[in-house]
Amino acid sequence: MRAEPAIAILLRALEVAVRPSQVTTADALELVSGPLCGIDPTRLRALGRALRIAARIDDPTITPAPSDELLRDVLRGSRSLPTDEKLVDVCATLQQFMKLMSDAHQMIERGAAPAEVLWLLWSGQCIDRTRAHGWPDRLRRQALDGSRSADHDVDAVMALFDAAERAQQRYRGVIGVRNFVLSLQEQHLAAEPVSERGVQGDVVRVLTAHRAKGQQWDAVWIAGTQEGQWPDLRPRGSVLESDRLMVDGVGPAMSPSALLAEERRLMYVALTRARRQCVITTLQVAEDAGTQPSRFLSELEVPWVHADRRPRFTTSLAALVGKLRLAAIDSSNSPAMRQAAMRTLDELAGAIDDAGLALVPAAASSTWWGMEELSVRETPVRESDEPIRLSGSAIDSIGDCPLKWFLEHDVHAEVPRGEATKFGSVIHAVADFIAKGEVPQDLDAADAFVDRVWRDLRFEAPWQSTAERAIAREAIQRFLNYHQGAQRELVGTEDEYSAQIEVPTPDGGTEQVRLGGFIDRIERDDDGNYVPIDLKNMKTPPAEKEIPEHAQLGVYQLLLREAGYDVGGAALVQLRADEKGSPDFPKVQIQEPLPRESPTWIELKLGDAAQTLRDEAFDARENSLCKFCAYRTSCPTQTQGKQVLS
Repeated sequence: MRAEPAIAILLRALEVAVRPSQVTTADALELVSGPLCGIDPTRLRALGRALRIAARIDDPTITPAPSDELLRDVLRGSRSLPTDEKLVDVCATLQQFMKLMSDAHQMIERGAAPAEVLWLLWSGQCIDRTRAHGWPDRLRRQALDGSRSADHDVDAVMALFDAAERAQQRYRGVIGVRNFVLSLQEQHLAAEPVSERGVQGDVVRVLTAHRAKGQQWDAVWIAGTQEGQWPDLRPRGSVLESDRLMVDGVGPAMSPSALLAEERRLMYVALTRARRQCVITTLQVAEDAGTQPSRFLSELEVPWVHADRRPRFTTSLAALVGKLRLAAIDSSNSPAMRQAAMRTLDELAGAIDDAGLALVPAAASSTWWGMEELSVRETPVRESDEPIRLSGSAIDSIGDCPLKWFLEHDVHAEVPRGEATKFGSVIHAVADFIAKGEVPQDLDAADAFVDRVWRDLRFEAPWQSTAERAIAREAIQRFLNYHQGAQRELVGTEDEYSAQIEVPTPDGGTEQVRLGGFIDRIERDDDGNYVPIDLKNMKTPPAEKEIPEHAQLGVYQLLLREAGYDVGGAALVQLRADEKGSPDFPKVQIQEPLPRESPTWIELKLGDAAQTLRDEAFDARENSLCKFCAYRTSCPTQTQGKQVLS
């Protein structure tokens, strides 16, 4: 039942009504945009903007919380609605919904049963007779107009009320309503008529013994008849036995003998569902302490068939198609078996329903990965007379895996930025503002700036935000110490440079390469040499042996040299890693100046990357970062991606 959309929204509202002060962000968005409130996405975004504007006016010193969190606070009662004339109708709708939820909470506090509270939420009629929504009327009209989904939703809601009526005496009040919601959320087998309405014809039905009452079939299979499962003599309800709470006090608990009698009656119900044949399955472990058959089975006095193991069989169409495909392509199988597998696949692929749609589309070989010939683009990705555009970070990315670089930059199949990237952007911004004098060179002042934007970063859990915030403060402290104690003169921050140069390629030719990039800091030493500085926020800095040919630093040196400056090397300043013996200072990794003779090592790397892009040799290459790659499922070097080509 819990998977039915109409039931899910009512259960969510019922759960929130138990403790409205604990409504979550997800609850708030689902309820406000759902049929119980009905605010459309466009109006909801406008409301969110208005809430952020109001929050900014209330406290201009901090960045407002995201709009969904502000909406949650409105439902909790800790924030007022905005006074925007353009949103009068939206605010009125939301206030009426909040009134409905408040009335539901009051009913629960007074000890109402789940069915009573559900009727209030479903009907939308508040205690003062005002209406919060017209969901039932809309569904009724749509159902009468022939909408199958609306008709199904009405059936689902009726099934929910049936379940609530059966629980009328068992679940009441705050604890009772909460336990009723939990009982439905933990339901695994169909226990209500709505889940069975689509069952027609000769099909196998999987039911609980309770649900099977009143029905019969020619053949019935009863599974799970092990001692401890059937009979199940464990106390019913929760650990604290909240189901014993009554309006007038605590009721008696069910005795073990009464539980055994109830379980025996339930077994009788299951047995008598069969008209002709009933098969009972159980498990038995040789050791006395292992799983044993139910005590009820010995009372039946019927012969048993012992099976040492269950034969393997396929339980779904998808698995059947997979087995047939394996049989068809396995060269160790006989030609007759492979042909038989293909014939069966063809038969499955040709099966259609009344509407002419394929019943097993996955069986059609035309849908299988790797069946088509590799395609070749008719026109090149890059015009032959245009220079290859590269940056410092691109060189290593192309070298590590050309396919990944192609998917990210040419196909634009980007994945969302991780929090580590956003963390780095914040620290870079603070460092830039400090260097330009826009933020005082003081830890508390810089920290206050970070606090203004930190709430805009979304972490999976609050503890992650807290931990990263502490690391951010340490990183800023290291930058301040580096900035204030720098031995070189600062001459620029976040300056953009570009240059077009000719580089040699591995095939013996040359390529025109267009370089570009922003340099975090440019410092000048006592000899007048310019030194590009790259601020890093890496958890694990590169090994020292990688620094002499670190591509990004090499490109920065090349850009400054092409701009006409004398270059005195480059450096990585690791703000998340401390200098050995000086925890308040960042780790600094220095690269020696480029050789004066060309081609330098960085020009050779540029030529290698340029030829890869010009030849469009976007091969997949395994490396240490594969396990973090977002394209594993389409990569032929990975097990889960080999399906693409084979």
